[in-house]
Amino acid sequence: MGLSALASRTKAEKPPYTGSMLEWADLLKMLVALLVMVDPIGLAPLFLALTAGHPEGRSRVARIAIFTAATVLVISALVGPYVLQMFGISLASFRVIGGVLFFMLALDMLNSRPSRTKRTEKEDEEAKVRKETAIVPLGLPLIAGPGAISSVIISFKAQEEISMKAAVILIILIACGITSLVLRLSAKIAHRLGATGIAVLERLMGLILGAIAVELIVKGLLELIPALNK
Repeated sequence: MGLSALASRTKAEKPPYTGSMLEWADLLKMLVALLVMVDPIGLAPLFLALTAGHPEGRSRVARIAIFTAATVLVISALVGPYVLQMFGISLASFRVIGGVLFFMLALDMLNSRPSRTKRTEKEDEEAKVRKETAIVPLGLPLIAGPGAISSVIISFKAQEEISMKAAVILIILIACGITSLVLRLSAKIAHRLGATGIAVLERLMGLILGAIAVELIVKGLLELIPALNK
């Protein structure tokens, strides 16, 4: 048997590509996007400010905030697709509006300003006088904000296999675990990086989120308007 025939046979026996690598790449992208939207590094100074009155209780506050955010995000992933189906909203439409929301968050990060999509001035004022800030505003909406909720719904609904849907839930828990670690180390991180370092990191994350936003919008539009593919 010649080398060309052997190569042809080996190529024919090779199993077809199933797309699993692409799916896992998408899930990795989801983890990055989720961490960028939660922005634990940028959240650290605010966390320190909200817990300045009781620094000894920061670990407990962080634990409750993360539990709240994880619960909200997991429930959103599980229930969100059915809500979209109930209102007749396609995944493509949700991708477009999600991309627009991500782009707004990205612009706020690039300009190093607090995002109005995560909290309002009224919420900030209430947080200053509330003793328990773990659930609101830390857990919701600062960690589990509109952008993060949109992201998990889009990712969960896009998966067809049960194993991949379970992977989305696992990624939510991993992102919350990383955020929990950052909050617990927030004092050291803020001291090491300083205001300038945190601002630079926020701008870098804003660039990443902006790119993800454009990709979501384009993908959604191509699904909504097939003629754009021509």
